[in-house]
Amino acid sequence: RKPGSGTRRLIEQRLSDKGISLDDLNIISYIDSNEMIKKMIELDLGISFISKIAVKNEIELKVIKTLRINGLDLKRSFYFVHNKNRTLSPLVEAFKNFLISWKY
Repeated sequence: RKPGSGTRRLIEQRLSDKGISLDDLNIISYIDSNEMIKKMIELDLGISFISKIAVKNEIELKVIKTLRINGLDLKRSFYFVHNKNRTLSPLVEAFKNFLISWKY
């Protein structure tokens, strides 16, 4: 991921917590496109940190294998936010209800 991205900052911080710097790793390239990352992994041209949701189909098709790293928590939280003084449109309200009921 490019410098400044939320994913990159999270990975840098969690690795730093374990005494590891990105400079300690043999990183040849940073790629911003999930599709390009997945294709390179499928072609056995590298490994990556990537959202599990981004590779859900590839995992189900068994073209990508995931590895959980014990002691390295890469979870993060996202929030649905809106102006509390405005009424949500029916479409936005439906999206909010979808998010609330989503089982991930």
